[in-house]
Amino acid sequence: MIELFESSSCVKASGSGIRDLFVRLFGDYIANDSLTIPSMTAGIHQILITICRSCRHVHRQSYFTNETGKKRLFLDMVNYIDNNCRKMDALQSLSKQFGYSYSTLSELFTKMMGQTLKEYYTEQRFARAATCLTDGMRVTEVACYLGYRSIHSFSRAFSQHFSISPREYQKNPANAVIKKEK
Repeated sequence: MIELFESSSCVKASGSGIRDLFVRLFGDYIANDSLTIPSMTAGIHQILITICRSCRHVHRQSYFTNETGKKRLFLDMVNYIDNNCRKMDALQSLSKQFGYSYSTLSELFTKMMGQTLKEYYTEQRFARAATCLTDGMRVTEVACYLGYRSIHSFSRAFSQHFSISPREYQKNPANAVIKKEK
């Protein structure tokens, strides 16, 4: 276990909330009441989980040793984008998630998918937006849900993607035409 923490290949846990977990653990220790033991046990589990998650990339380095590894990494990227596209600030965050440079991930993704990471990410975000709009969410709610800073920037991006405004899309989705990125 000591080797894991001393390893230079392991991501340092700073910024992952581990400090806060230790502060809470210490607070539980100080409380010294009937809930101390169960709470400290849960806290220790949470710390171990956080450490393991911060070191995941060490095991991912084996992906590029064969074609199966590349396919697995590709599928992991697709899954991650599909499940997190509304929460992602930038595609460069994939580098941190998977432990490879953005250019390496982008090259692999384009080779496997036949489209760029940016194109796929954009498609997923707007597919999510379209679903939300047809499910009855208001345009302002969809813009906020997808992390846009304003309804105007969302409406402009949506209109550029579908050649129709979000409000018009809600009224008649069949009129939407997806523009291909250049």
